[in-house]
Parts: sequence; structure tokens; C-alpha cells
Amino acid sequence: MNADVHAAWWRRLGADVPLINAPMGGVAGGKLAAAVSQAGALGTLGMGSSGSFEALTRELARYREAGGDGRFGIGLVDWGIAQDPSMLDLALDARPMLLSVSFGDFSAEAPAPEWIARANHLGIATVTQVANAAEAEQAVLNGIDAVIARGLESGGHGAPEHERDALLTSVLETVAGRVPVLAAGAISTRDDLAEVVRLGAAGGWVGTAFTACPESLTNDQSRATLLAAGEGDTHVTREFDIALGLPWPKRFPERVIRESPVNAGMGIGALTEVRTAKAVVDSFRL
Repeated sequence: MNADVHAAWWRRLGADVPLINAPMGGVAGGKLAAAVSQAGALGTLGMGSSGSFEALTRELARYREAGGDGRFGIGLVDWGIAQDPSMLDLALDARPMLLSVSFGDFSAEAPAPEWIARANHLGIATVTQVANAAEAEQAVLNGIDAVIARGLESGGHGAPEHERDALLTSVLETVAGRVPVLAAGAISTRDDLAEVVRLGAAGGWVGTAFTACPESLTNDQSRATLLAAGEGDTHVTREFDIALGLPWPKRFPERVIRESPVNAGMGIGALTEVRTAKAVVDSFRL
């Protein structure tokens, strides 16, 4: 896809910075979503491991209280919807600009997930994270509007199969020209964003850079852990999911700060101070 098509995608989302804050469970709530969107990117509400109808209701209210103008996204987890289908109903009723559902089955044998058709019928843009080119192809065949090439550098849950740039190149070779492709994984600075755009991405799917923002749901202890961590201080594990009895498929471990359950990506070394969401978004302007 050329730059004009990418620009049209961002205009559809009302963003002038080619960036979406990842819908991190326990971090990306209504206040952060409002602040990110007001700053010129697209903010999202994240319903992760502890997502529920009640939690989404609460964060939608916080989004409105923070002055949200209706330009936001919602991110859900596939198995979370299976446990609580009312969460998807509420998400669709909220009419976000974007609906993300990740960590499902996009193999060729799997049926097309109903959330894509339901959202598209309402004019809501749909997106999902993929770990390889085959998943990207199947997602496009199922009607997805955009895909996120989630590199193994990314924080939180995901299938750590390929490094970001290699995955991005592979996904672009497979689906470019049909849907926009966003890049995820250690996009911590303007230069990181510029690099994935140079490679052909429509923009960035950014998580860790927003985790310490005062508008986030991050508690003080986790924020201190994030700011103290440096490059090389993360690893991939399932230990916390197993200990808590969370039903994450084995294929999707999480990247956390060592000796901590705090999610963070390999770009954590760039996170050295508390900055507002606006300051973070402004730092990414190309």
C-alpha cells in the first residue's frame, strides 16, 4: 500500500500520528485512551486477563469522564469473549472506531470469527495481532480491515515466533496492497516508528511507552518496576499465568520484567521517566 492509502486509514481513525496505543489489560483504561486520542494518535481500552462486562463498563465511563469524544478503540482477548460474550456485545454497542480481538485461531481450518463480520457491519474497523504470514493471510480472507505484525520483542502475551522487522517484511509480502499492516515490538522512539514505516508499515502498535503515563491504570509499584528496568531485563514465561490459573493457551506466553509479573517489551530501556500521554504521543510525531 502506498502512503496515500495509509493516510486514508489514519483519517478514518481520526489520527494525525500513525500510532495506536496497544490495549494492554490493567494499563490501557478509559483515561489513557482519551488522552492518547486527544493528543493525535488513537487511544484504546484494553480488556485482558481480567476483562469483563463490568470492567469495560467502568472504563467506558472513565473515558467519557476524561473528555473522550468518541474516537477510541477497544481491545479484547479471544478466550475472554468465549468466557463472557456480553463483553463483545458491550464493545460493539459502544461504537468504537476500532475493535481489536487477538489470540484466537487464524489457522486455515478454523471458522471465521463472528466478531469481524459483526463489527464490519456496524462500520467499526477491525484488527488483530498475527505472529506469522499465514495468520495474516487467513485474517484477511476472514474480512479483517488491518493486521498487526507482532514481533517477539513485544511486551505482554503473544506467540514469540519472529523478530519484528522480519515478521513485518513477511506479512507485508503476503497481504500488502489488501490491508494496512501495523508493526508491534520495541517501538519506543520516533526513530523506531520511522523505521517500521520505512519498511512499509502503516504505523505502530505501541504499548510499553505508555505504561508509566499518569493516565494509565498502572499502580505505583508497577510503575517503579518499569522505570527501574533496563534493556535485557525482560523474558518470556508462562509462570504467572499458571500460578494464577489463567486460561491462556500455551502458544501465548507473556514477556515480563524478570522476577516480576509486570508486562514490558524489549524496548523498556527507553522508558526512563513518567511522561503524560500527550508527551509520549508528541515524541512519536514524524
